[in-house]
Amino acid sequence: MDLGLNEQGRVFYAVYGNPSCITADPTAAEIIAGVNLADVHKCNCTSRFCAAAAAGVLPFTAAAASDKVSIAGTDPAFVFDDLPADTFCTNYSRTVYAPTQQSVYLLAEDNLPTYKGWSSNCSMPLPDPEPPGPCARVTIGRCINTPPAAEQVNQQAPPFAAVDLSNAAAAGPQLQPVKGVITVTDPVAAGFVQASINSTGASLVFTFQTSKPGLVQWRLVEQVTVEIANGYVAVPDASAEQQVAVSRKCNGQQLVPGTAYAMWYNMTDVYGHTTDISILKVVM
Repeated sequence: MDLGLNEQGRVFYAVYGNPSCITADPTAAEIIAGVNLADVHKCNCTSRFCAAAAAGVLPFTAAAASDKVSIAGTDPAFVFDDLPADTFCTNYSRTVYAPTQQSVYLLAEDNLPTYKGWSSNCSMPLPDPEPPGPCARVTIGRCINTPPAAEQVNQQAPPFAAVDLSNAAAAGPQLQPVKGVITVTDPVAAGFVQASINSTGASLVFTFQTSKPGLVQWRLVEQVTVEIANGYVAVPDASAEQQVAVSRKCNGQQLVPGTAYAMWYNMTDVYGHTTDISILKVVM
């Protein structure tokens, strides 16, 4: 991103996925530490959704209106592994989490020395009353200098000002840290390495393997468009082959031998990318 300071200093950052899970902004100390917001009671989701995807510090050796900086972190959390155990004939809504969105917090401080706490107190020379005359002696008043105590940097203090991080000209208020939302993506498209459906005894077996972790949703239809069963499979490990065996309809009835069925299926990855629906046909 483009980022600049009006003087030498450094910027602490913390990046959190799933902005909807964050109930309150972190403090300056929490940003610097990159804490899990669930540990400080600022998360309304499962703890892992409020862990910092990235946290660190960016040094700025000179004032600059804009400088290119890079922040790298972990992929969005696998949001599908806390689904209900019963996946047969259950429609799952993916609207709870928005894994492509990331909340970015930026907090700046300047470099030493700042000379905060410096003071000087010198009195004017005082005339000595004795002896009188034009050559009177003077007594120099004591001069008190207080050197800097334990030096302290000037650090921005919350509240965080919301800015549009997609706008290179965006600027936060002076002395105030900023926050914004960015969208992350993955150039590797979601997809299926292989998929097939076969009739095995009284069941239809849907076998597939995905190109990356995600969620596979499937629908079994008969008579071209009549949905008779559905479900989903969370795939945390794309290297493993997955299978779904269907032997009955959602209404409890058994599948009928000699009937033509079709399996409709697609997948969604952790970035929210969803494939088009694919269809496999089979006669039981």
